Amino acid sequence: IDGIVLEWWKFTSEGVRQQWTDTFKGIAMKYWKETGNFPNVVLDLTVEKTDNDILISWKILKTGLNIPEEVLDLNTDIVNYPDLLLRDEPIWFTLLDNEGLRQICPFFLLRQFI
Repeated sequence: IDGIVLEWWKFTSEGVRQQWTDTFKGIAMKYWKETGNFPNVVLDLTVEKTDNDILISWKILKTGLNIPEEVLDLNTDIVNYPDLLLRDEPIWFTLLDNEGLRQICPFFLLRQFI
C-alpha cells in the first residue's frame, strides 16, 4: 500500500489510534471474526470525473488462507456528479463487500478528488 491510499490511512487514523496499521488490523480482525475469511485490501484507487459523472476505480488485493493472491480491478457504478453538489455535508466513502462489511480501506473524502 502506498500513494494516495497510504496517505488517507494516515489522515483518517490521526487521533483515533496510535498508528494507521492498528486500524488496518482492527478491520481485518473484525471481518475474520464475522466471516472466517480475510477481507480484500485496497491497494490503489482513481477517481475519474466528467461534467456529469464520477467513476471510482479500485485496485484490490484478494488473499486468504489457501487462496492465491490475486489483484483485481473493480469499478463502482457511475455516480451523477450534479446530485452530489446538492449536499451540504461532506461525502465520505470506503469499500464494503456485498454483505455491507468494511474491507481494508480507509475512508476517503470525495471533495478531495473532485
